[in-house]
Amino acid sequence: MRIVSNLLLLAVGTLLWGCDQGPEIKKGKGNIHGKVIAQPHKDFIEKVSSLPDDQLNEYQLGDDKRILFTAEMVNYDKLKEIYVGLIHPVRQSQVKHNLIISDNKISRRSVMVAKGDVLIIRNNGSKPLNLYILNPSTDDIEEYPAIIPGKVGELVVNMVGALQLGADEDDKLTIDVLSAINLVGQQVQSGNDYAFTGLKPGTYKVIFWYWRLGLLEHKVDVRSGTNHRLDETLAVDRIVR
Repeated sequence: MRIVSNLLLLAVGTLLWGCDQGPEIKKGKGNIHGKVIAQPHKDFIEKVSSLPDDQLNEYQLGDDKRILFTAEMVNYDKLKEIYVGLIHPVRQSQVKHNLIISDNKISRRSVMVAKGDVLIIRNNGSKPLNLYILNPSTDDIEEYPAIIPGKVGELVVNMVGALQLGADEDDKLTIDVLSAINLVGQQVQSGNDYAFTGLKPGTYKVIFWYWRLGLLEHKVDVRSGTNHRLDETLAVDRIVR
């Protein structure tokens, strides 16, 4: 599924600024931390909760009135590939991101990177792979040397934006790549905490992203000696352009 301009999500997050108990603060520095969760469309939850008993099996509603997600549904409570990113004012060290490709899938469905980061890709499939990174909004494309079975290739991400990594040999071998300059990312499971610590005072941009929903951005003013808490909830209730 391509990342398109109309990305679905809801900013239900609560912004709590100023002093807040959180990570240890280094002298002269500040932190940004919080919790990120994902959830279904609120109207869907209300609809399922109000269904008559003879229709509940369609959604497998449990005794506690919580949705029992099937393999065909997205269980937002269990999502493991939510990313929280920080746009840092100075260039960070190059980061390497590991991916494994088999004959029918890639080990991750998405990855958040900074421009200049490296994708370390192991080809565990049965045929050579000619990989590329595409920017669907501009049609810019970068192609890489083939990776033969059993070998590892290194792909430097030189573009920014909502990108796609794909293989010429199989249209199903595709993942979404979110890339930005000086982006530091953390992968978070829904309901878990994130933290960016030891930050110099200044204004930062924080990005919350899930490939299927889209992204939310917030600007945060970091002050010396202060923890800034920023919680966010991603859901499919609003179109972000």
